[in-house]
Amino acid sequence: MNKVFLSIGSNKGKRFNYLKKAILEIENIDSTICLRTSPIYETRPMYNTNQDYFLNAVIEIDTSVDVFTLLEKTQSIEKKIGRQKVDLKNQPRVIDIDILDYNNLILNNKELILPHPGIFERLFVLKPWSDIAPLYRLPEVMKNIHELMSDMKIDADMKKTYHIAVEGTIGVGKTSLSKLLSKALESKLVLEEFENNPFLPDFYKDPERYAFQTQLFFLLSRYKQQSEFQQMDIFNKSIISDYMFMKDRIFASLNLNDKEMSLYDNVASILEKNIIYPDLIIFLQSETDRLMYNIKQRGRKYEGDMNWKYIDALNQIYNEFFFRYDKSPLLIINTNDIDFVNDKNDLKEILDIVQKPINGTKYYNPNKSLNL
Repeated sequence: MNKVFLSIGSNKGKRFNYLKKAILEIENIDSTICLRTSPIYETRPMYNTNQDYFLNAVIEIDTSVDVFTLLEKTQSIEKKIGRQKVDLKNQPRVIDIDILDYNNLILNNKELILPHPGIFERLFVLKPWSDIAPLYRLPEVMKNIHELMSDMKIDADMKKTYHIAVEGTIGVGKTSLSKLLSKALESKLVLEEFENNPFLPDFYKDPERYAFQTQLFFLLSRYKQQSEFQQMDIFNKSIISDYMFMKDRIFASLNLNDKEMSLYDNVASILEKNIIYPDLIIFLQSETDRLMYNIKQRGRKYEGDMNWKYIDALNQIYNEFFFRYDKSPLLIINTNDIDFVNDKNDLKEILDIVQKPINGTKYYNPNKSLNL
């Protein structure tokens, strides 16, 4: 199998639908597997600016077809979707599929040049490519994809598929808010599958004995789910999830002993390289007593052995983690005196904040007079 990266774009007609169709057609090429798709970015036209904005993405595939067969197949897909030949270059197009790199092959002939000669000047290629394979290196190039992308000036108008992750300690209402946001913003909802962890009930009864099994299961299942819903970006304009992948380290630091943490860290460090950070994190903050009340009220059987001391320790670690967090925009909401589930005004205030640009960290505490 050959590792191949393709760029796809559209700025004419039903752009989003054309990108989806292109992905599905590429997956149908014989002996070809689509491994990863980047988020979709909306970008201004680069060469001929007198046309509509593009939607662009990069996909990674494994294929056993040779490079010229792949070129023939992608051109056939373009034609099938509706692309027509035009006399002038850089005109609007229904679909554009470019082979960026084919298994580090260097090629230069009239049919195809590899790596694609436009890579080094196209942010609309390097940014989505960096999202799915930041450490990948092109042949005879000293810098990886992320470094090449970082050398370029980011276009302020470049917008991507939006991913909001709602986070917080057990019992704070992450899933409830995620569901409400998903409905209000018409977004794809992705919920953590924590109930599928077979070690969880035993962990709450005997944490020391079952901590490592529980944590490792969570790590691998969260990685699998994150990898899958990153692929959803190509089919959904926005995503709301009730967790972020990095939360696993929060629990690991509390639950594991030094030897277990060392082994966990080796595995987690490898997986984290392939995870894309959310575009916005909403951290729901609450006092421990309120969390314990919420846990008791929802009455989950396997949470019956959860004690105040454990939740308080977890609550402190969450607060410390997010007070230092700087990987993506962060909205911290104090939930002690709001009820976004039953009070429409509370939910509306949160929605109003979320739908405005957030840079850095923003705090929302209903008890304080803040400029929102």
